[in-house]
Amino acid sequence: MALPHADRRQDHTLRSAIDRMQQDADQLTNKLKIYQSTVDELCHITGSRGGLVIECLNQTGPFQLLVTHPAVAPTVAHTLPYELEQQTECLNVILQRKEAQIFFAPQLEQLNLSPLGIPPITHMIALPLVHNNNTYAIIALFNSPIPYDLELAKRCAPLLSTSTCIQQSIQASEVPQFNEQPWCSTLHNLVNHTHMPIICINAEHEVIRFNHAAEQSFGVTAESATGRAITEFLPERFPNEHRILTFNPNRIKEKATPQTKLTGRQKNGNTFPMSATPLRERDTGARAILVMLCPNLKLESINRQPYVEIERFKAVSDLAPIGIIQTNKHWEAEYVNSRWCDICGYGRNDVMQLGWINAIHPDDVSSLLEQLRDDIVIGNEFSEEYRLLTPIGNTVWVQLQARPLLDHSDVISGFIATIMDITYRKITDEKLRKMAENDALTGLTNRALFHDRLEHALSRIERHGPFAILCLDLDGFKNINDTLGHDAGDLLLIEVAKRLLDCVRSEDTVARFGGDEFMILVEGLVDASVAANVAEKVLTTLRQPMLLGEQEVFISTSIGITFATGQSKCTPKNLLKQADIALYRAKEEGRNNYQYFSPELEEASKSRLLLGNSLYRAMERGEFEVFYQIQATTSQSQPMGTEALLRWRHPEQGLLPPQAFIPLLEESGLIAPVSRWLWQQAFREHKRWIEQSLLPPESHISINLSPRQLRDAQLIRNLENAIQEAGLSAGQVVVELTESSLITDSNTTRQTLSNIKALGVQLALDDFGTGYSSLTYLKRFSIDIIKIDQSFVRDILTDSEDAAIVQAVLALSQSLSLTTVAEGVDTEEKLTTLAQWGCELHQGYLLNKPCAAKQLSSKLEKLCSYKAAE
Repeated sequence: MALPHADRRQDHTLRSAIDRMQQDADQLTNKLKIYQSTVDELCHITGSRGGLVIECLNQTGPFQLLVTHPAVAPTVAHTLPYELEQQTECLNVILQRKEAQIFFAPQLEQLNLSPLGIPPITHMIALPLVHNNNTYAIIALFNSPIPYDLELAKRCAPLLSTSTCIQQSIQASEVPQFNEQPWCSTLHNLVNHTHMPIICINAEHEVIRFNHAAEQSFGVTAESATGRAITEFLPERFPNEHRILTFNPNRIKEKATPQTKLTGRQKNGNTFPMSATPLRERDTGARAILVMLCPNLKLESINRQPYVEIERFKAVSDLAPIGIIQTNKHWEAEYVNSRWCDICGYGRNDVMQLGWINAIHPDDVSSLLEQLRDDIVIGNEFSEEYRLLTPIGNTVWVQLQARPLLDHSDVISGFIATIMDITYRKITDEKLRKMAENDALTGLTNRALFHDRLEHALSRIERHGPFAILCLDLDGFKNINDTLGHDAGDLLLIEVAKRLLDCVRSEDTVARFGGDEFMILVEGLVDASVAANVAEKVLTTLRQPMLLGEQEVFISTSIGITFATGQSKCTPKNLLKQADIALYRAKEEGRNNYQYFSPELEEASKSRLLLGNSLYRAMERGEFEVFYQIQATTSQSQPMGTEALLRWRHPEQGLLPPQAFIPLLEESGLIAPVSRWLWQQAFREHKRWIEQSLLPPESHISINLSPRQLRDAQLIRNLENAIQEAGLSAGQVVVELTESSLITDSNTTRQTLSNIKALGVQLALDDFGTGYSSLTYLKRFSIDIIKIDQSFVRDILTDSEDAAIVQAVLALSQSLSLTTVAEGVDTEEKLTTLAQWGCELHQGYLLNKPCAAKQLSSKLEKLCSYKAAE
């Protein structure tokens, strides 16, 4: 699994730190320099504000502070070392457990570093330095802006090991100086840094020195080798061979003796040939012998390398979960692994030479080989998905990756390729595609795919001719659904889908848009009568009785028809809108008929345009009003806020609901000034109600934002000004958004909502559950309040599915610590049920119908009087 971006950067910094310490090893000549370098690197990696090295004088204390990170307190270095308190419990924990620990301020009270001028430590991670299972020092990193975790200790382990190795190497190289002659020092440095293994033994043939090259050859440290018999590392071929022959003082004069062929034994028991040259060491006395060794490992390794490489390739190849093939310049297979054969279903002999081509599906072989050849011959890598056909007729989807092989002259000599079985992924993708493009209940095309096909039909209208869209809505479906139940309603929709498919050609598209709404796309029209014939057939077919279980039902449909001829520019949105307008005309005409989109219907659209024009003077004339609906607790119906709703009192048409003019406000761009006016009115009234003790001080006022407002550059400034002018705090304001407002999830939307949250304003998701991505929105936009749509609340007492949905939403809200508001609560029974389920707030006709501020004040006064009487 790939590391997150932050972890990858940290690990890259860690590797760089290790490389620097290894490169500077020659300059790290004592433990203080090693400690200082280690602390500085770790502080840089973790972002810690400070770091310390505390040395353990023995396994029970005491402790002394040796090194600090310079950024902590530069003057500390003059007072080091500094002995810590003996009873420092957090340090004893590290000694006992020998593993990293994280501590916080209460646990660090005994670690009193204030006399040194080191600032208070709020949190700390302690990393032990361990050698031979003993903790010899503790590195403490503290006050990082990012919380510490124990995964940090695991990632930093290589750096700690590097620090320990450098220190042990220095200790091992600190050999006693037997005299002050300069050549002795030079000799010791040469012994310690040469690549030749050198062992110094005493008269009893015990090891007294072991250089770094010897450590690498025998796999042991100098510390563990010292004092052991030389026979443990250079076994004797016969008893007393070394005393009699190899290291006999009489044979070893003051000059080098001829090399002796011996066998070396490593820590893991492996043996290897080597040559030994014993030499008397003058500066340590006549009884010390310097043994220079020459392992023959390199030559043996070179001889074994081709064989090892081949064996390794075979092992890895056979263990790999992918098929591997290697060809020559004629594309004849020279090697295939067993997994290739397993995927293809052929034996190894069947796929050698050119037999591997026989496994490719006949429909894919020509195009695949042609594309493969085009890339390989010019030295490019090749990747493609294609099908194999097994000997028993099964189709296997594979992912092929191939790259050319070059000979010593850089000439392409074939290729090596891998295949991975992706059949399961292909099957899953196909299932997901069908789920994404088809209605789950009826199997018909869904809304998204219908839109794609509609756009495709528009793009080729010049070549394939006009087309028609039929918009259908079942008459009386809700009555059947409510009477017989949702299961019967589902069976009805499935049967309708089957009958609609029988009414059209195979090239036509039938889609379910949701609920009982269907769409039919009829392409390649010769004349308009074709669409009429389809409509007549649909009406006739659906009038026939349907048997739902044992219940026979009758149903009809209303159909709206529109055409795209290519003579005028049409968009999918406009065509669907026209079909929808025609559908509603069919319903107005008594249902069970079809109507065309016509100039008459277009005239109705013009009326809507006139209504939009009158919007420009509505605010000047004071025609807008703010209505309010109370939001109260479900337990005691205590008012906790209100929702502000815009209404338009048209001089001719009377009081208009939001859906009649809000879209026009958005289209005209008037939504911004009208919203600013609404905020000023609503926030001022809310402040007044709080001052009159009609609402509690912590109560909120909810306002609605439309999708267009989220793109308004002045939105945040205007909202903040309105809050300040009313004397409210930002936390008393709730901004309600519908899922349609968030559906685009653009950078502008995310930034606007982030800025709203930065003000302190709460976000509420309105009509929750009616859109496509509600759960995604909860996480992505930091929603505070969920408003359960009234379509789910309406039937919670009679519809088990609606009840289950509401309970699921409440459980989700509780787990995410979100506030829930149930909309459309109109009976005491529903209120009691919602309270039992854990819903915090409710609004609806049980409390009040939307009303003006004056009427709401009276309602709040009555509620307050009622509560006082209780």
